[in-house]
Amino acid sequence: MALLTNQRSRRRSGARRRSARHDAATAERGSGRPRRRLGRLVVWVLLVGLSLLYAYPFFWMVMTSLTLRENIFAQQIVPDPVAWVNYAELFENSLIWDWLLNSVIITGTQVVVGTFVSILIAYGFARFEFPGRRVLFIVLLATMMLPIHITIVPLFVMFRDWGWLDTLLPFVVPPFLGEAAFSGGAFGIFLLRQFMMTLPRELDEAAKLDGAGSWRTLWLILVPLCKPAIATVAVFAFLGTWNDFFAPFILLTSPEKLTMAVGMQFYKTDEASEVHLLMGMGVLNILPIVLVFFVAQKYFVRGIALTGLKG
Repeated sequence: MALLTNQRSRRRSGARRRSARHDAATAERGSGRPRRRLGRLVVWVLLVGLSLLYAYPFFWMVMTSLTLRENIFAQQIVPDPVAWVNYAELFENSLIWDWLLNSVIITGTQVVVGTFVSILIAYGFARFEFPGRRVLFIVLLATMMLPIHITIVPLFVMFRDWGWLDTLLPFVVPPFLGEAAFSGGAFGIFLLRQFMMTLPRELDEAAKLDGAGSWRTLWLILVPLCKPAIATVAVFAFLGTWNDFFAPFILLTSPEKLTMAVGMQFYKTDEASEVHLLMGMGVLNILPIVLVFFVAQKYFVRGIALTGLKG
């Protein structure tokens, strides 16, 4: 009987200790919640504040592009009235249509051709064994440390001897004279190669057993799995080409051959009355970038997050 009483007493004391620990843990969690909420609030305020800080120049540019010429220095946050006629006046300049067309041709060609070439080269480095593969890959990565400012002189001389100056040929002839030369094609190859190396080789072996060659394996098996990385490479190529100022500024001279980035420089004037038109050109220049990013945002973020570091 005494033994049974002792066991019951130990059970009650154990239950009380467990209850006390549970209450203490609950109290600790309860006391930590206000601190966590305060931390989240501080982070949220900082993020919103920094977002507004970075967004304000773009907001000012859009509002200025919609301001009448006589109200440029009226210190209006929102223009009154909104002058959509500024864009009609802007497009009366036929050179803007030429600049937009040149930018679209150069950017579209370099994105398509550059991404295609990057896929092929990355596939070779990721899936094939050949002598000097690592050395060639290191040399390829080393080209990322050579900015266009170093290579522009020999490129200029070469294009001059070929008669390509003041033409779009240096920017659209595939593959190395386009995206690889001016938009960092080595980075796209590196990104795709790293992504492909995370994919199991059993996929290639299964495709080979089904009778697929290397070409079909690449386009039917690997490329669909590499869509996030391919979208990332395409977005980077688009941004690098559309915003490129230095190479077109050096290689193009005729006003009708310029791109939007260079055309804005030639459109600048010392007269304050033209500020609204210059800001309108800025809006036209960044609008395609914003649209492309929002369309490819899902794949772009996934490509950055999922790209492995294997190999």
